Amino acid sequence: MPAPQGPPSLLVFGTDWNAAPQPTLERMRAVSPRAHIVGGSYAHVPTFLVHGTADDLIPWQQSRGTYDALVARGVPAGLALVEGPPHIRDLSSDPESEGWKAVLRAKVVLRYQW
Repeated sequence: MPAPQGPPSLLVFGTDWNAAPQPTLERMRAVSPRAHIVGGSYAHVPTFLVHGTADDLIPWQQSRGTYDALVARGVPAGLALVEGPPHIRDLSSDPESEGWKAVLRAKVVLRYQW
């Protein structure tokens, strides 16, 4: 039996999010944390981002830009870029995976450093 083909989002969720209709720019800004950060309406809440570098849905560079925007606004922030995992990595339950370990680091930072 051949291996399934297509982006991981299609294989897991049954939807190729890259081919889905896109919301309006106004709607995206309304729900975008980064737009709220840059616009000054983001609450001053410590934020730690974990992002896989093989994400097929959201480029890891967006998390980097969000982290930079948080720091520029004085919001306590952290960023863990995990080499390799795609977007669906958040479904992982393997405590030995790098993504899992990054989430645990985030919890420690959020709990004890801020």
